[in-house]
Amino acid sequence: MRKTVLIVLSALLLVVVGGYILFRVNFKNTKKASPEQTVTYQENGADISIFYCRPSKKGREIFGGLLPYGQWWRTGANEPTTITTSKDLIFNGQTLKAGKYHIVTIPEQNEWTIVFNSDIPFWGTQYNPDKDVLRMKVPVQSLPSVVEMFTIAFEKEDGQDVIALTWDQTKITVPFTIAN
Repeated sequence: MRKTVLIVLSALLLVVVGGYILFRVNFKNTKKASPEQTVTYQENGADISIFYCRPSKKGREIFGGLLPYGQWWRTGANEPTTITTSKDLIFNGQTLKAGKYHIVTIPEQNEWTIVFNSDIPFWGTQYNPDKDVLRMKVPVQSLPSVVEMFTIAFEKEDGQDVIALTWDQTKITVPFTIAN
């Protein structure tokens, strides 16, 4: 009886350790395919950072294909995209209070819905619209050339600060100002 218990416990330990090793190897390989990136913005006393993972196009049809129109997207790969701001931000007349939020997008052919959400579980595979803090729509811009890796950047467009999202031949800009 004692020998059977030892065999069962040893087998269970082997399964747990093996599973953990497989998880870590898979996690590391996934991160290589879609590396982590943090972009920052510091101006007028505001510290803003956006953390996301960068998937690649790899010859695939992205918008309307890999990412179907009208369905929410965690706006990157591997885990939810997060924005952290030390000051309140104004998006299209709406205030996003200082803090940490997840960015969710709903791509459409001509416009996207940009969502700042307060609660997206780890990995970003679930989305609860009841936790949306701010929503806005922005137009889609077509790019003349392909952007291979999904990219988020802080830019100026006509003197206005924007968060730019580019991938494939699509660009979205989200104008913002820092609240006083």
